[in-house]
Amino acid sequence: MYFSKKRKVLIDNGLFLIENDFFVPKGKRIKEVYCRFRSLGCSPCTAAIESRANTVSAIIKELVESKKSERENRLIDFDSDSSMEDKKKDGYF
Repeated sequence: MYFSKKRKVLIDNGLFLIENDFFVPKGKRIKEVYCRFRSLGCSPCTAAIESRANTVSAIIKELVESKKSERENRLIDFDSDSSMEDKKKDGYF
C-alpha cells in the first residue's frame, strides 16, 4: 500500500511521473504535489495519482469513492490501443 506524500513530478498528459533510477524528469512541467501510487508495481511502471490519503482509512475511503480503475495509470497500458491484447499474445501474462 502506498501512502501519499509530497513529491516532485513531471506532469505529462495528466499523468504524474516520478523521478526514479530509470527516469529523471526535466522541463517546465515539474511540480510538487501530494500523490501516491494506486497499484502494485509503482514507479517506473505506474504513474502516481494526486492524493492526500496518508493513512489506511483515508486510502480505503479514496478507493470506495473513486470512479476510476486502479489500473488507469499503468504506463504499460499506453503503448497502443490494443496494448493489453498484444501483450497477452506475446506471452506477457
